Amino acid sequence: MARILIVDDSEEGLRAACEILEDAGHRVAVARDRRECRSALAIEPDLVLVDVELSDGGDDLVAELGTHPMAEHSRIVLFSGRSEIELQRLVRESGVDGFIWKGIGAEGFLARVCRYLPPGLEHR
Repeated sequence: MARILIVDDSEEGLRAACEILEDAGHRVAVARDRRECRSALAIEPDLVLVDVELSDGGDDLVAELGTHPMAEHSRIVLFSGRSEIELQRLVRESGVDGFIWKGIGAEGFLARVCRYLPPGLEHR
């Protein structure tokens, strides 16, 4: 079971992602903005999914997380509805571990999340 932090200000997106991940046996924490994200990092997540389109600066949060001490043991993945080409560019520029496009569907979402988790934490 992995500890996953989702940072997204879309209630619908949070609800769907949480349900998928919790059904797969993962422990999920949510943050709806940068302030909540900073507090939620206390769970020491294995994976942080960040919507770069947060109303209070998702791009800035990605840069901040990259320099946070938790980045040494956590993977940071962009989670956004932006085009895949744009997300690939952001991954290269920010140095995060990858991206998951929000339009991928439930099975694809879970498969991509598992791909970014440390070995042994992919399944229940």
